[in-house]
Amino acid sequence: MIDSLRPYADTKPTGLPWLGDVPTHWNVRRIKTLLREVDSRTKTGEERLLSLRMRQGLVDHIDAGGKLIPPESLVNFKIVEPGQVVMNRMRAAAGLFGVANVRGLVSPDYAVFEPMPDAFNPYLLHAFRLPSLSAVFRAESKGLGTGESGFLRLYTDRFGPIPVPYPPLDEQRLIVRFLDWHGAQTAKM
Repeated sequence: MIDSLRPYADTKPTGLPWLGDVPTHWNVRRIKTLLREVDSRTKTGEERLLSLRMRQGLVDHIDAGGKLIPPESLVNFKIVEPGQVVMNRMRAAAGLFGVANVRGLVSPDYAVFEPMPDAFNPYLLHAFRLPSLSAVFRAESKGLGTGESGFLRLYTDRFGPIPVPYPPLDEQRLIVRFLDWHGAQTAKM
């Protein structure tokens, strides 16, 4: 798979020091043009509780080793629907994002986003884990401390305006395919 990779012939400056140049046919889009925050809350707490994990994404809370939490303790938790993107505000700079495969509940402190029709979630999850973008997330986070031992949160009003490199959809799919393949190869080592 790597043998067929070739550098792009033409690039253009983005004007963003952290991003540098991108291929001329790519766009740079603000996150808020790709994801829209939604805030739906449970009134009963009866829905399935989900936990956000770095490697697995959103998983069933019990399957992740969590203890059973009574429904009355989950009232006002956020409802997430399949296909929605979830961000742990306190760990966004570490890349703690996931996509819901099932309907469930997440912490009220998490941000839940509905993808726009032209957003490709698998690509966005990879982009959000780029070291250069993680540094921007850390710089845009607000709160007390350093982010490693403090209580920094990346709020939507600061997350939305952040630009991300955004290639055409067919290329996003190829990038995701390659990164997933590479991750699987690395995991075998």
